[in-house]
Amino acid sequence: RVADATAVAEQALIISHDPAQAQQALLAADRLLSAQGDIALLPLRRALQQDLAVLAGLPRVDVAGVYLRLQNLDRRFATLALPREAGQRLLSSSASSPKPQASDAAQALWAQGLEKFRALVVIRDYDEPLQPLLDASRLQLVRDQLGLLGSQAELALLRADGVVYRAALESLSLRIQHQLAALPSATLTPLLNELAALQALQVQVPLPALSTRSALDALLQSTETRL
Repeated sequence: RVADATAVAEQALIISHDPAQAQQALLAADRLLSAQGDIALLPLRRALQQDLAVLAGLPRVDVAGVYLRLQNLDRRFATLALPREAGQRLLSSSASSPKPQASDAAQALWAQGLEKFRALVVIRDYDEPLQPLLDASRLQLVRDQLGLLGSQAELALLRADGVVYRAALESLSLRIQHQLAALPSATLTPLLNELAALQALQVQVPLPALSTRSALDALLQSTETRL
C-alpha cells in the first residue's frame, strides 16, 4: 500500500503536474508507516519527510482559476466589434455667421480670412452608411485567430508548459495591438492589461524527483536479500 501511494505521488508530479496531489499521497503513505514500529522503515520515513518538506515549499499554481480567466478572454474575443469611421459635417456657409459692422475694407479683410479658413476644412458628405474599419469577414478571421491563440495558451497551461503559454499570450497581445488598434480605449486597455497579468503568472513549477522511490526500492531489495 505504501508502494501504491508512492506511485500515485509520482503520477501526480509527472502526468498531472500537481504537487498538492503528490503531497496528499505521500501523507497517506506516511500514516501507513507511522502505524508500524519496525526500525527498518526509518530510512523510508526519513525520505518521505524530506519529500513532503520539498513539496510544501513549492509555489502553487491556480490552474482552474487561470483557465477560467483565459476562457473569459475567449468570450470577449468573440464579441469584439470595431467602431465605425467618424465623419464630421460642417454647417452650410449660409448658416448664420457673425458679420462685422465695419467699413468696406474691414469687411473685405474678414471675407478674405474666412475663405482661407474654409480652405483648411474638409467637408465629407456620406450618401451611404459608414463602413466598419474591418469588414465582417476580416473581423471574424481576426476573432478566429485570437481564439486559436487563446486555446493554445489554455492547453499549455494544462500541460504546465510555461514557454508555450507565455508565447501564445504575447502573440495575442501583439495581434490585438496591430489589428485591433481602433478599438475604444475603454475596451482595448483592460484587454491588454489582462493579457499582461496572465503572461506574468508562473504556470510551470520545477518538480523534484521523489527520494521516497529510491528509499522504497532500497528497502524492497534489502528485504528480498534477507529472504
